[in-house]
Amino acid sequence: MRIGLAVVIVWCAGLAQAQDQVGDRKLDLYAQFSGFKTDNLTRTAAHNTELAKGFDLGTAWYPQRKLALVGDIGYHSISDSSSKFSVVTIMAGPRFLSGEQYRLSCYGQMLFGALAGNQNGTGPRETGWRPAGDLGGGIEVRVTKRLVLRPISVDLMLVGVPKNSVGAGRIGTGIVYRFR
Repeated sequence: MRIGLAVVIVWCAGLAQAQDQVGDRKLDLYAQFSGFKTDNLTRTAAHNTELAKGFDLGTAWYPQRKLALVGDIGYHSISDSSSKFSVVTIMAGPRFLSGEQYRLSCYGQMLFGALAGNQNGTGPRETGWRPAGDLGGGIEVRVTKRLVLRPISVDLMLVGVPKNSVGAGRIGTGIVYRFR
């Protein structure tokens, strides 16, 4: 329920901001399907062969032409016969966009926020929020003035404080809608 409420709030805030755009500033709303590599975060047996499948929703506001402020919410889950593991990410930070050439552009981003893992079943129960940092990027292909396809997005995450942190990652594909 809390995840759904957070998604609705972010989405509505993005729509409200889009109506107030002035000049060259723009807003992007995106949705992507992704897989989350959970090897270091969970003790389920299924994680050795599969990615935790899920989605990411977010918004990117461009105060400058090649700089955006991004808000991202994600949910991924994986299960096997003995347990289930799910992870929720809430992150924000800057995104740097390359110039567009032949309808193709690239971006890189640094996001900071939190990750909550929840494992239940026969194994040890793991739950709780941990700090997370994300370094990622992707490729975007503009289809129309407002519709953009994101064929690939890759993120590498560091979860926890530096002394006892673990690595994770996600890879995805999605669609972007641009407000002008």
